[in-house]
Amino acid sequence: MSRDKVVAYLWPESDAERAHHALAQLLYALRRDLGKADATVGASELRLNRDVISVDLDDVEAALARHEFERAVAAYGGPLLDGFHLGGALEFERLVEVERAQLAKRVAAALESLADDAARRGDHAGAAAWWRRLAGLDPLSSRVAVALMRALVAAGDRAAALQHAREHERTVRTELEAAPDAPVTALAAELRRTPTPPPRRSSLAIASIAVLPFVSLGPDPDTEYVSDGITEELIGALAKVSGLRVAARMSAFAFKGAHTDVRDVAARLNVGTVLEGSVRKAGERLRIAAQLINAADGYQLWSETYDRTLGDMFTVQDELARAIAGKLATRLVSQPQPLVRQSTSSMPAYMLFLRGQHYLAARTEEGLRKAIECFELALESDPGYALAYAGLANAYVLFGFDEYRGQPPSVAMPRGKAAALKALELDAALAEPHAALGWVCLFYEWDWSGAEREFQRAIALKPDAAVGHHWFALYLMAMGRADDSIAAMQRALTLDPLFPIVPTNLGRAYAFARRYPEAVAHYRLALEMDPRFLPAQFELARVLGLQGELGEARAVCRAARAAAPESVRPLLAEGWIEARAGQGAKARTVLRELEERAQRQYVSAYYVAAIHAELGDADRAFRSLQQGCDERAGYSVYLKVEPMCDRLRDDPRFGALLKRVGLG
Repeated sequence: MSRDKVVAYLWPESDAERAHHALAQLLYALRRDLGKADATVGASELRLNRDVISVDLDDVEAALARHEFERAVAAYGGPLLDGFHLGGALEFERLVEVERAQLAKRVAAALESLADDAARRGDHAGAAAWWRRLAGLDPLSSRVAVALMRALVAAGDRAAALQHAREHERTVRTELEAAPDAPVTALAAELRRTPTPPPRRSSLAIASIAVLPFVSLGPDPDTEYVSDGITEELIGALAKVSGLRVAARMSAFAFKGAHTDVRDVAARLNVGTVLEGSVRKAGERLRIAAQLINAADGYQLWSETYDRTLGDMFTVQDELARAIAGKLATRLVSQPQPLVRQSTSSMPAYMLFLRGQHYLAARTEEGLRKAIECFELALESDPGYALAYAGLANAYVLFGFDEYRGQPPSVAMPRGKAAALKALELDAALAEPHAALGWVCLFYEWDWSGAEREFQRAIALKPDAAVGHHWFALYLMAMGRADDSIAAMQRALTLDPLFPIVPTNLGRAYAFARRYPEAVAHYRLALEMDPRFLPAQFELARVLGLQGELGEARAVCRAARAAAPESVRPLLAEGWIEARAGQGAKARTVLRELEERAQRQYVSAYYVAAIHAELGDADRAFRSLQQGCDERAGYSVYLKVEPMCDRLRDDPRFGALLKRVGLG
């Protein structure tokens, strides 16, 4: 470009002499800072010397000219001069705007061509990846959104297609304050109307059952806890029956309050029968109604109504479990022991236990706080109540973990351990306290052999319970045993397919193994179950950032922050993503907000360290990691495998930190 044109663009309000002097000063500074006298060439026609200064735009232009579209989009780093602004240089801004739009249009055409080529080859996953890149460039385009959704469906990832429809809708409503175009909503509606069930065996044995949450009827506020408790007792009792496979509690409770056809329930949980029921409580009187349905044809196999008093609850639950087992099990053990034991002689204690289980299942800080209160009150009524101690142990070990952090780990974890040991002293056959002890060994005591021993004991006592396999997989991840952790978490997912934390943590196992596409697929599966499930949003944003999908990662963070404004987790993800994108100022703004939040709520120093590491500030990163270890931050056990720590691994301080945790 001629010098005259350069000064006209950059200093339109200055006289010619002053503008040319300013240009000369800048060219001098460029040569001085680069240490190259020939950084620019030409007298009247000014050029950058490409042997000294590389320009990514050259690479993009050259690749596009040669129709090397994959090379072109790889070189394209984003909108031309994105975020760069010159005050008082209107002509320059117009020039950049035109050039930016033209370049984006050409790159978009290249991406679309790559997607079409992949689809023609039958590589639908590859086509979806190219359409996703294009959606990042043009997030408001309904045509691109529909094309991406169709590619995802063709690749067998309907969950991701529906998730993108939700993200597109949020973006359009936020940016344009309008509803998305009809083709996007119509395709999403079509996908929801025709759900694709998970893989299932060609023929289901009838000896498999899902116990749906019993419906609470009547005005008594305690009825919901009773109905949930009866459902849980039946699930646990039927799981003891030889030859009968029972869907896990968390997956069955995913249907609570939903009016779902039993055949859809059976397809999603891979069972042959479904048990439905209702509970009506009026004072001390109970009416329990139940019906067993064959999922193959929707016909009723059995039904019964029980009118009893509250004091007969254990007996009626055992009768109900035995009646169902007699209908389904190929071999019903005939020993005199009941399937449902009377775990306490105190009905007030039992009612408090049911309340505690209800709150524990909510998996929130407030829910865990209420659960602890209920279990402790139950133990005041019956100090020998082993199951209440087991519930208290589970509540405390979760209460001291990063996700909830209602108490410091130094307070909550020893209390959880004491409750678990007391539960086993009262009933050595319980599996749950062993799992809680394994959790304490893993996330607080850093006792790796103890964690493995306790988790394996929990699995041996209750092999068909998802929680033992799930928590054992968390231990295997920390040890760096990638294949074993994935296998254990897949077993947990088979046992509990509709509990969103399980596919989320399976995604984390894949991420730790650096198998990012598989991780993303499982995060999207979790978000299909619950579109606002914060752990899955957090992990998805992180892995998208690791893959370079920064636009979509930001969109996930925005959605998470809108859904949970009080949570710091979207902020932690956002800060790391902005740092990874080279947006240091934005990342530091997030860090300042996190510092302010830390005055009133727990902020994980472990993830703050990842932001500092991505910003290139190793000293602050290690200070934060040391703080995380001092606080016994739960995720510190994943230092050995955490991708967000990769920038720090060559530093000698990282090896010392691993040794401190016991992983060196």
